Amino acid sequence: MKTIVVAGDLLLKVKEWDYSVRLAPGQAPIILQEEDFLVSKDLVTQSSRVLHMQLDYHQNSSHAKEVFTIEEDRVKTMDIWLQVIHKAVTPESYSTPINEMWELAAKSDKYELDVTKLYDWFRVWYSKHGKGQDARHLLFPSWRYNHAKGFLDATRAVVYFSKGHAGEKNPTEHYQHHLPPRIVQQINAAKGRLRTILHSALFKPVERLLIASCKCKAETLFGYIKALHDTKVWPLDPVWPKMQVDDILDSLEGFFYKPAVSTCSWCIQGYTRVVEDAVRNTRKYFDGLCLDCMDRSKPKTGDEDTDYWQHNELREGEWDSGCRVSHGEPTWYFSFMGRKEKRDLLLKNLRQKRRARFFGDEYISS
Repeated sequence: MKTIVVAGDLLLKVKEWDYSVRLAPGQAPIILQEEDFLVSKDLVTQSSRVLHMQLDYHQNSSHAKEVFTIEEDRVKTMDIWLQVIHKAVTPESYSTPINEMWELAAKSDKYELDVTKLYDWFRVWYSKHGKGQDARHLLFPSWRYNHAKGFLDATRAVVYFSKGHAGEKNPTEHYQHHLPPRIVQQINAAKGRLRTILHSALFKPVERLLIASCKCKAETLFGYIKALHDTKVWPLDPVWPKMQVDDILDSLEGFFYKPAVSTCSWCIQGYTRVVEDAVRNTRKYFDGLCLDCMDRSKPKTGDEDTDYWQHNELREGEWDSGCRVSHGEPTWYFSFMGRKEKRDLLLKNLRQKRRARFFGDEYISS
C-alpha cells in the first residue's frame, strides 16, 4: 500500500491491465500491475466529478466499503495525479518518461481532472528531463501543460532541426491528444518563411550582376553560382524537403568565392560576406511560437473586431511585452491565432504609428 496522505479515509485500488497478453481467446487480459493508495475521499471527489459520482454510487450500494477499485488505468499515471491532487508530490514522481505526459492528459479527460493542476509538476519535470528530448515529443506536453519556454524551444527546434514537414510525435496510442492543426500550420509557415528569407538573400548578388553592363559579369555570375552549387545545398528547392534547415545553413558556412583580380568595381561584391549574413539572419530569425501571444490573439469575445482592438492595445510596445519568454516580431507574427487579415491590419497600423512618430506625420487608422 502507498500512503498519499496519512489521514486518508479511502483505499483506492488501481489495477493496470496488460492488453497484449490474454490467457485464452475471449478472456480478460492479465493484471500487469496493481497498487493500493490511501487517499482523502474529500479531495478525490472535489477534484473529479466522475470519481465523485462513482464513489457515491459505490457508497449507496449494498457492498459499500471504504475501498474503491479502478481498473484499466496505469498505476504510475494515477499515482502522479493523486500526489498532485493531494499536494503531496514526491521527487520520485518526476522519474517518468515522456510518454507519461499523454497518459496524464488522457486521465484528465477521463475523470474530468483540472489539467492546470499539473502545470507546476510539469515545469519541474521539464527542468529535470526536458533537455535532450526529441522536440517533436515535447510539442504537445509543453502546449497542454502551458510551459512557455518549453513550447518556444520545441517549436523552434522542429523548424530548424526537422526534415520536410515539421510536426509532432506521439509515443502512445492516445491519438486524440495532439496540437490544434492551426499551430502545426503556423510552425510550417515559419519554416517556409526561412526558405524565402535565405533564398532572397542568396539571390541578391545575382540580381546585381544581371543588370551589369561590363564584360566580366557572365564570368562573375558563373563563379558565384558555381561556388553556391559546391556547397551541395544550391539550389535550395531540391534539398529543402530532404535536409534539416540547420544542416543547410551549416553547409552554406563552407561557401567561399573571390572574383578574379581583373573584375570591375561593379562585380566585385563581398560574396562570402553576403552568404555569411544570409546564414546568420536565417538562424536568428525565428525564436519559436509564444503561448502568451497565441492566447491573447485567440478569439474570445465573439466579436472579431473587439478581439482585434484588445490585441492591438497589448502590442503597442515590444513584441514580447507581457510574455513569459523573450522573442521578436516573427514569433509574434506566427503566433497570431486570429484571422490573417486582422493580423496584417494590426501590423500596418503599428508601422504607420511608428512612421508618424518618426516623421511627425498625422496618424490615420485603417
